Amino acid sequence: MPKTSPSAGAEVGAGLAGRSRVTLSHPAGGSAEVYAHGGQVLSWRHPSGEILFFSSRRDAGQEKHAGIPIVFPQFGHGFGPTAGALPQHGFARTSEWTIGAHGTDGRGRATATLTLRPTPEITRLWPHDFAAELTVTLGTELTLALRVTNPGSAPLAFTAGYHSYFRVADVRTARVEGLQGLRYRDKVLDFAESADTAAALVPAGETDRVYLGAPSRLRLRDSRRCLRIESSGFANVVVWNPGPGSDAQYDFAPDEWTQFVCVEPATVFDPVIVAPGKSWVGEHTICVEGSGQR
Repeated sequence: MPKTSPSAGAEVGAGLAGRSRVTLSHPAGGSAEVYAHGGQVLSWRHPSGEILFFSSRRDAGQEKHAGIPIVFPQFGHGFGPTAGALPQHGFARTSEWTIGAHGTDGRGRATATLTLRPTPEITRLWPHDFAAELTVTLGTELTLALRVTNPGSAPLAFTAGYHSYFRVADVRTARVEGLQGLRYRDKVLDFAESADTAAALVPAGETDRVYLGAPSRLRLRDSRRCLRIESSGFANVVVWNPGPGSDAQYDFAPDEWTQFVCVEPATVFDPVIVAPGKSWVGEHTICVEGSGQR
């Protein structure tokens, strides 16, 4: 019998801790796992290897610090329209999303859509009507598109982002390119503002910078590969790594802080304002461009 070419697909099943997930597959893109819990992409097994970080520990709920958590409707404590009122990074990453349509699109890519609407528990935290829809698409690239619609009668204000954990061979020699010339606020230095003059950011120690511009394209290079990271709809980009001595705080195995860097398209300070009946969309695309550092 003639061999059949592999094709893209999307399959719902049970994954980590028995939680519902959609597994997307594509012959050129490998496979990605999207969980209903948090609307979270926890793994992208590209043909070149795993792209996203997940701790080797499995005993402390490390999914909070792994994959691509969705940040909504608050980026962090102390700033934004909901400052101090919600958990750090909001409730979307700990809420149960509903798995909707899944399969392949007109371009032969695997795709799945998940939705989040207010529940009584969410409304107690944040008394605003909203509809959040996350579409994850796997082809030669991985794309996430978060659409937030305001069905209410008053403007809806929020901050949001993708808290992406990218696996690297060693963060102390990884390079984030495309930030030169941008101003940033450094959380490590009590949000002191500076300009980045370096050709590349090497996050060799504790790093927590909120860049005040949002380049549409960045590159992350290490000894394994080069990733192209694109985004739209966001005002900022955050680069974060907790640095040495942080593994116990984040439930990582020893020295796992060296194995990732977070590059996060986000709107951190000035909120997104969505008028009644309108929507906002924030997109995040990741592409494996090649292997190794130049």
